[in-house]
Amino acid sequence: MSVISGYLGAGKTTFLNRLLSEPTERTFAVLVNDFGEIAVDEQLISYRDGQVVALRNGCVCCQIGDDLLDAIDAILQSDLKPDHILLEASGVSHPGKLIQIARAEPELVPAGVLTLVDAVNHMAQRRDPLLADTLLAQIAAADQILVTKTDLVGQPQLATLLAQIHSDHAQLSIALAADAVPANLDLPETVKAQVGPPPVHPRYETWSYRGDAVVDAAALEQVCAAQAGALLRLKGFVKTDDDRRRMVHFAGRHWTAESMLSTGPTELVAIGHAGSFDPRALAALTQ
Repeated sequence: MSVISGYLGAGKTTFLNRLLSEPTERTFAVLVNDFGEIAVDEQLISYRDGQVVALRNGCVCCQIGDDLLDAIDAILQSDLKPDHILLEASGVSHPGKLIQIARAEPELVPAGVLTLVDAVNHMAQRRDPLLADTLLAQIAAADQILVTKTDLVGQPQLATLLAQIHSDHAQLSIALAADAVPANLDLPETVKAQVGPPPVHPRYETWSYRGDAVVDAAALEQVCAAQAGALLRLKGFVKTDDDRRRMVHFAGRHWTAESMLSTGPTELVAIGHAGSFDPRALAALTQ
């Protein structure tokens, strides 16, 4: 089992979605908090069964639900028998604790932690005293670093980032990725012995909504921009006037909105700094 770590917006969802869509000789079980976070192409799905989505390439995507150990047990006791289990850690969690779960399962072999580092935002985020300890803990727990969004920065900025990571932990293996993340990245077979704190950070506040409210994407972008810095991440889908949906994503100060062919309710999840993030403006858009 491997843990996929990285701060909010680092590209974990892109990595996992690419992994699930690639034809591969190895089969993976990917444990996620919510299927909606992984935009699996419906044409790749062979069947859905409760908390499990099975793909035609032999991989599966399993929703963790309330208990991670239950999700792992469900995979191990099923007929799927994947070659490897990947666990997506929360963007604000310390992954060191999660890899220890593999040691409690005799059928699992811990294969390490892959931490994704955002080339665009990492250096600015680590200068924020509210974020630095989380970012550094995720790097310290890693066995391998994958630097994402390298196509969005210049060579001087990328060189500075790589030098900083190397200064933090010279022994780490560092791989680079453009927007298309390699799906066959091998992880080391050893893990660090140090156990980090529980993967819950008390300085963050979350907000979520699921319902039939029609939300104007432009107004939502303005609300996010007004709280930039306090609001760390927003993602999900908004229902539009024509009963279609738009996929929206805000991280750092970057906003994207993409029209979807699917229909369905508005589903939004946001996370921000406790004490400065005010979800009332977001909630007002859903009234």
